[in-house]
Amino acid sequence: MTSSIIAILVSATVATQPAAAFSDEPVDENALFWQSVPEVESGHSVDDSAARGSPAAPTNPDDGFPRPDLDPESLVEESQTAFGGRLYLDTRAFVSAEDDVLTTRLSSPSFLDGYADSRPNSRLRAFAKGRIYYDFTLASSTSSTNARPAPAAALDQLWLKFDLFRAAFVTLGKQPIRFGASRFWNPTDFLNKSRRDSLDTFDRRLGVNLLKVHLPVEHLGWNFYGFASLDDADEAHRIGTAARAEVLVGTTEITATAAAREGQPWRLGMDLSTALWLIDFRAEAAAEKGTTHNFYRG
Repeated sequence: MTSSIIAILVSATVATQPAAAFSDEPVDENALFWQSVPEVESGHSVDDSAARGSPAAPTNPDDGFPRPDLDPESLVEESQTAFGGRLYLDTRAFVSAEDDVLTTRLSSPSFLDGYADSRPNSRLRAFAKGRIYYDFTLASSTSSTNARPAPAAALDQLWLKFDLFRAAFVTLGKQPIRFGASRFWNPTDFLNKSRRDSLDTFDRRLGVNLLKVHLPVEHLGWNFYGFASLDDADEAHRIGTAARAEVLVGTTEITATAAAREGQPWRLGMDLSTALWLIDFRAEAAAEKGTTHNFYRG
């Protein structure tokens, strides 16, 4: 079977400042201020050096590279609230050798993201982001027997971030999170409910409800995290916990992760990322204790 895919990605922002100052959506969940340290694809991140007195260059959240057109100091002092969004139009045609051209199957899993990003002061940030899904190939039908779904809405992010004595950073609410160094296989991605589709252009999964505490050791390039997993926790004993440590040794990053929750197995994981000349090497491994799932029969 062969397929043809056409995808269009459009981003737009409206804010209290001139449009040039908000040309990209500030979706980096690990950034407390506009001056954010880039978050690498592996999901390993470092909180803002700005919170500790040394502003970094603002970054484009889609590619992680600095944005020299923005003045870090003016953004902290003047920028209060930004509104914007992202429109993703995706139309696909699936054709097989047995199909006639007129019976080509179409799908359009498109969506619209809208966000509000508020910074009342340089040490507090509030962020909300919603998503509307729509597929014109499933548009509503006039026939009640063939009724199709209408546009569906979902909450992607809703979180508050602040610092503790400019040393630790706390994020509370529904937020994106991903553990692991690899793209196609993430056995250490313990906190998400679903696995990432490795063939997607970007990670479409919605955020998860967490209390995250991040303690960076800036002079070593190390990071320590503590998590409380709040999804489906209607009682205190159902809250899950996780811890993560990222240690940098030369050009090699070694990460250890542990997670536990009532009714679920204990999970331990490690991942490694390093570079040799022009080649990046990444590896992950995970172990579970108390699992009841059968991986092999025979």
